Amino acid sequence: MRSILGGVEPAVQRSDAGFDPTAKYHIGANIEYLRYFAARVFQCQFHKALCIKARQFDESDPKSFLDNCDIYGSTEAGEVFKEFLSVGSSKNWRVVLEKFTGDRKMSAKALLDYFKPLRKWLQGEIKRLDITTGWQISDNAVGSKY
Repeated sequence: MRSILGGVEPAVQRSDAGFDPTAKYHIGANIEYLRYFAARVFQCQFHKALCIKARQFDESDPKSFLDNCDIYGSTEAGEVFKEFLSVGSSKNWRVVLEKFTGDRKMSAKALLDYFKPLRKWLQGEIKRLDITTGWQISDNAVGSKY
């Protein structure tokens, strides 16, 4: 899957017999790994909410970029974040998230907003330099024969 979706593959051909899930600490320690993915998405969602509160980001302004936001020293953002954290687990997380971000669901929109300038630049470079995107799947990819 990593080869198909990300273009990442091993240097030499491997079989499924080389799969060793316990080599990853989290498997042996019975720690779910999804929490790290969710944390990154929530981190960006929180960052965007705080930037809006600090008046460092305005979605309706095309010249306002989330990656330029700096909430350092913003008492408004600090107070809102303090209130958000003080709830703890006393309320349903969706209710708290909605009050803080305006959305009841985990959303990757803030992550996309953050990287929007980079994506725009990369798309321009790809077009300007006439770069072909994508990759071929080689025989080294695990499961490529199936």
